Amino acid sequence: MVSLEVDVEVAQDRVHDIRPKERIAVEFRRDDRRTPDAFALRRDFPVVPHLIQRAAEIPRNLCLFEDSWHEVKLRWTPAYCVAVLRGWLADTSRGTLHADDQPLEPLILGTGVRLILPADLDDGRPVRLDVFGIETNDAPWPVLMARRPGQDQDLGHFSKLQSLAAVFVGEPQEHGIIAHTPSTLADLRDLLMPARIDLVARLTDCLEDCRADPEILGRTPILIAVLPKIRKRGARVEATDVFAFLIEGTAGELGEKLGIWEMHQGHTGSLLGSPDPNLDAVTLQCLHPISELSMRTAARAAGRNPDLRNFVAIGQGALGAQVVSNLIRVGFGSWTVVDRDLLLPHNLARHALLGKAYGFPKAHCMAAALSSTISDARLQPLICDVLEPGDQAEQLVTHLDEAEIVFDFSASTAVSRHLSNDSSSKARRISAFLNPNAKHLVLLAEDTSRAVTLDELEAQLYRLLARTDSLRRFYQDRSTSLRYGGACSDTSMHIPQDRVALYAAIAAGAVQGLPDGAFISVWRLTEDLSIDHSRVVGAECRWFEDSDWQVGIDSSLARDLLAQRSRALPSETGGVLVGMVDASRKRVLVVDAVPAPPDSEQWPTAFIRGSAGLRKTVERFQEWTGHAVHYVGEWHSHPPGRSLRMSDDDRQVLDYVAKHLRGDGLPGTIMIAGESGVQCHIAAP
Repeated sequence: MVSLEVDVEVAQDRVHDIRPKERIAVEFRRDDRRTPDAFALRRDFPVVPHLIQRAAEIPRNLCLFEDSWHEVKLRWTPAYCVAVLRGWLADTSRGTLHADDQPLEPLILGTGVRLILPADLDDGRPVRLDVFGIETNDAPWPVLMARRPGQDQDLGHFSKLQSLAAVFVGEPQEHGIIAHTPSTLADLRDLLMPARIDLVARLTDCLEDCRADPEILGRTPILIAVLPKIRKRGARVEATDVFAFLIEGTAGELGEKLGIWEMHQGHTGSLLGSPDPNLDAVTLQCLHPISELSMRTAARAAGRNPDLRNFVAIGQGALGAQVVSNLIRVGFGSWTVVDRDLLLPHNLARHALLGKAYGFPKAHCMAAALSSTISDARLQPLICDVLEPGDQAEQLVTHLDEAEIVFDFSASTAVSRHLSNDSSSKARRISAFLNPNAKHLVLLAEDTSRAVTLDELEAQLYRLLARTDSLRRFYQDRSTSLRYGGACSDTSMHIPQDRVALYAAIAAGAVQGLPDGAFISVWRLTEDLSIDHSRVVGAECRWFEDSDWQVGIDSSLARDLLAQRSRALPSETGGVLVGMVDASRKRVLVVDAVPAPPDSEQWPTAFIRGSAGLRKTVERFQEWTGHAVHYVGEWHSHPPGRSLRMSDDDRQVLDYVAKHLRGDGLPGTIMIAGESGVQCHIAAP
């Protein structure tokens, strides 16, 4: 023990009574395994924040370091020790040791056996808790678990009931005001008085409610106090402390010590006269209370606020399950998870689920697993196929209508098109999927008003892939197939879990800060494991309709046609259109416009499109887009002063295109770019 007198640069207007000279004793351990303790030797040293609570209040123990002793002693010298002491005392005198943006000091420190508590103790519901204990080979009862009566226990590794806990909620108190840990019921009564908790009266009421049940009277009582904290008097509540004490003996014996009754052969006998409680005779053991992980605490751990909006996640495969798992663990979303697939052994190579829940629906397993991880997580499984929901159709429609965002993790073009065009829900749609070898992640995000839909973004994605050199192998690089069963369809892909986890983390981060507008994002994993990111803003589409068919072109591509026209002036120009076809909905979306081949003939009043290299160009578009894009028609420009109406030559071109595509059951299309914009002309198949 080293005693020293410290010179302190105290504030002129001191918030706390720190003197210009303070005598401090520093205690060092012989084994050097713990941080040295610093004690203020003045008996009237004030109760301030950042004191270490002990059974003995005096001398007060200064809390100097947040880091472990292993970290502190790397920079420890006698001069450093004195400098830390002087700084601690000076800042305490000014009231600045605890910064305004620093979390509030605990009212009392938890020690001893850990007690895991429900996260919603201050919600006003009944305050009795059943407490279970767990035994291991290493130590008995290292952890206790408190549950509300009747709550689904799911405590396979916990033993039978051990204790009965009573919960008391107090009024707000300033942080850092408790100087020592109570060791008797009298100490605890005094501690709770500022929070306006009449401990004796509340305990008496609880015991009277239980006196008719011998089983409860034989349990060990635990007292749990929930104390809201404020930074300064009159301020708002910033946090809540929960602390707990195990009372020596049984609930029946506690009633005797409080003078409520006498016990005889396990039954209570009432006493005449007023109770004469002997609170000093009731000893306490301090427990270490820890709240279950809730949406609020999960969000706080991530440094953000919880977001409890309603979301639907369609598809709980490798990517979807890990994205939803990541989002729930940061307090993001109330989820309906939709999937009809069952969990099979090969799924676990890249799935958020652990263990052998083979044969159970993925949606059900995900909801159960995450609900048991986050105490108040809102997860509703819906076991159905979005395209064929069967008897779940009405429920699916309800969930989609109530959602703020519908996330599509199915990696199915059919599902994406269905959500885009067939669902009446006003929810924004977000689609996330991996390419065949999982080296690319795509996020298609509609805008909040759905002015740009998923299928329109799909067409613009294909243009991005075709026009970006680094993305052109998006569909061409495929991992080899992995056969996991004997059926023809029992195949999967050779894709490592670390790659799926990487992209699931990126997707989860991306959807938490979505801008309001529509966009397309593509992340690409490079050979050195860095990530390239491409993003384009989604463009609204204009739709032309004729003979039950619709043809769409987005504003960005329309501007590109007009730019090609301007560059060719005074001559006309043109080329071919490539696009994606949805025959079931009779819709064609133009993806790109191929410029005039080099052998084209161009004049101020005419254009004859050539063919040199054209077939190869269209074939490359098909390769770059996974054969989702095909030839869908022609385009050309009109000179200044000409309208967008078709000439006789244009009609012949449209008839030729229609005849060429009629064999595939598709309409003929030509687009004309002129002074007033772009016009589409359609010929029915």
